[in-house]
Amino acid sequence: MTFKHFPQDLLNSPIEDKVEYFEQDVSVSHPNLTDAYTNLEKLVKANSNKGSLILLMGPPGVGKTHLISKFYEDYIHKNEEAMSEDPGLIPIIKVNAPSPETGKFDWKALYRRLLKAGEEPLINSKVKQEYDPETKKLIQRKRGSVSNYKESLINVIKYRKVKLIIIDETQHLGKVKSAEQHANQLDVLKDIVNESEVTIVMVGNYNLRSFTSASAQLSRRIKEIVIYRYRENPTDYQKFANTLNSFLKRMPIENGLEFSEEVVMFFYERCGGLIGILKDLLDSGYSSYLQRGSKKDIALKDFEEFVMKPEALKMLLSEIRQDEHQLLNDNKSKYSNLYSFEHQDKGSKKKGNKKPGQRNPVRDNVDGV
Repeated sequence: MTFKHFPQDLLNSPIEDKVEYFEQDVSVSHPNLTDAYTNLEKLVKANSNKGSLILLMGPPGVGKTHLISKFYEDYIHKNEEAMSEDPGLIPIIKVNAPSPETGKFDWKALYRRLLKAGEEPLINSKVKQEYDPETKKLIQRKRGSVSNYKESLINVIKYRKVKLIIIDETQHLGKVKSAEQHANQLDVLKDIVNESEVTIVMVGNYNLRSFTSASAQLSRRIKEIVIYRYRENPTDYQKFANTLNSFLKRMPIENGLEFSEEVVMFFYERCGGLIGILKDLLDSGYSSYLQRGSKKDIALKDFEEFVMKPEALKMLLSEIRQDEHQLLNDNKSKYSNLYSFEHQDKGSKKKGNKKPGQRNPVRDNVDGV
């Protein structure tokens, strides 16, 4: 008998309520996501007073957006008391980095999103005033320039006491023409960290790793967290199966899918071990089944029409595996391989005194004998 882990009154609820519950309220803290959440929590806490740059990366559909949404909600909850005492306090800001429309990343667009999340008024009217020693007057610079927005953001962080900024889809920052510009993108964020002591979490796909190689100086300041998919090995496959089973138990339906090897393999082959894709597939198939009002029990065929095309999945997995191979090999490299020490050959080692200044034992001549 399969035990159901959902409110039983949902079985008699309208279809809309069932779908809303499963799509919005049902989430599973599977091992890879839990590990990444714990590591993020530790790094944020360790750098709470000095600021840092953290890269949170993983392949598309692995659950990055779900993780940071959960982290954001928990962070707000932990600071509720402080926020009630200080109405101006905004401890955390979360935005999506804008996708470049012209092939070049738009810093103005990102700053505007950050300022809006920081509840900054008159965003489009920002000007910068500088003191002119010759005229002894304040000169108003160009309205709405990138530097104006950056200065306004730093002020928001300071006065709103922002401790953490999460930027999703940060791989868009890499849309530049040269390696030098690539390094400059990270310099901008580093400057914000230095000026305000805020921690910035950059969330995106494996392309984020290029930022760590853009500058040796910057790589020292960056911490990495990787969310892996469940790969093709017995341990990961079992973790995927357990996660799938948890989802199926929480699906509000009288006669749901029976957990079996056939069911696990069906979803694994069509999701590539990516839990985000798995959840989207379950959401779509379950909703469609309920909307049709079928009297038959839900079956695997009810999900088939929503799976990725084999060609698209093949291309996605090919890119992911290539990134995984490089990442895992880099992690396995030993620190000793970074250095070239000169070691003396044991076979050619000369016998010497045990202590400096101490003679080796020999027979001295006595009276010429």
